[in-house]
Amino acid sequence: MARKKVLLFVVEGPTEELALGLILTRLFSAQNEVRFEIMHGDITTQWGIGGRGSSDDAAFNVGERLRKSVIDYLGQTSPRLSWRDLGAIIQITDTDSAFVPDEEVSCDEGHRGDILDRNHMKQKSVRRLLGRSSLTYQKRSVPYALYYFSRNMEHALSNREGECSEGEKVDLARAFRQRYKDDLQGFLDFLDTLLPSRAFAETWEYVFEDANSRKRCSNLRLALPDAGSGLN
Repeated sequence: MARKKVLLFVVEGPTEELALGLILTRLFSAQNEVRFEIMHGDITTQWGIGGRGSSDDAAFNVGERLRKSVIDYLGQTSPRLSWRDLGAIIQITDTDSAFVPDEEVSCDEGHRGDILDRNHMKQKSVRRLLGRSSLTYQKRSVPYALYYFSRNMEHALSNREGECSEGEKVDLARAFRQRYKDDLQGFLDFLDTLLPSRAFAETWEYVFEDANSRKRCSNLRLALPDAGSGLN
């Protein structure tokens, strides 16, 4: 029997896998194997090799840094997965309110410059990644698309605003998993309520506008069965 193609979900932290791993595994069980690569950070706001420099350079290289991260992840899997095993790469990022106009950023004046730098880098990196429909290694292309939680997973899935401790994030993730692990249709219906649009491009246009990246929403539903995907 041929091995099922792997759907690789690239996420920022371990609580994404805790909240979604079992649900997505059950959702895709007939067609695909689900795996998670945990980045332990946000690649869209990382400077990369060479340290702090031009945000334009960091954004320009974000796709290559993502590709290398996936290759490194595959090399650490046991039993070993290869690039040929991948059916799609699905990345999930937090909007982190990073797309609001500069004049609407409210914070301590001493941190304003750093926050604006972070926002500008994330804006450029996200737009760069949205220009990609695949990642390629050894002449083999794998479909790729970027999805989001706004402002973050805790806000989108649990309606929790403000900062959460690591313990609180774990508790919220476990509660979400418990609620939907045996109710896959309820999970899909819930994600439908977070969609700004059924069109992938329009969901991104929405969070780019005004202060919408502060609002509770997500386009993850479009990566799942019976939805118009951003994957080509």
